[in-house]
Amino acid sequence: MENELSILISWLISFIGIGVTALLGINIWTSLSIDKRIEVIVKKEVESLKEQNVELRDQLKNYSLAISERSVGDEYMRMGITGDAIFNYLNSLEYSIVAQDKSLISENLDSCLSIIKEFPAIAHCETTMENLENIKEILMQIHDERSYELYSYFVSSSKNENDLSLQESLSKEKNEEGNIR
Repeated sequence: MENELSILISWLISFIGIGVTALLGINIWTSLSIDKRIEVIVKKEVESLKEQNVELRDQLKNYSLAISERSVGDEYMRMGITGDAIFNYLNSLEYSIVAQDKSLISENLDSCLSIIKEFPAIAHCETTMENLENIKEILMQIHDERSYELYSYFVSSSKNENDLSLQESLSKEKNEEGNIR
């Protein structure tokens, strides 16, 4: 009976050893799989942070360019060179849109409107006509009444300019016909 008891105890110890070994194996496997999951999560977060850093760097770059253009525009306004000032404000407006700075967008729109109201002939200058499409493109990106007002002003002034140039070309043709006869 002693022999049977020792065999039974040895079998129990063997089964307990196998069970403990299995539990330890499962524990080790679980901890390794958790480490892998944590590593995957950390990699995703690092990539996300890198993308955010790139986006913020671009935003900061555009913000600094917007501030620079704005300050040059302010300097031109102090000197009374409104033609150059409005173009600096428009450039600043373009950078402000990319930088997503609503207060700077608002300031630039206000500055452009005040120049247009004070010096409406600015829309007929040669530089404005050369850059009219870019100006319209910038203003179309902003959903604000002031932007719509500026856009309509530049569109109507370009239409008037086109009408004037058409009238000039027609009068030149008439003069040429008169000279031929």
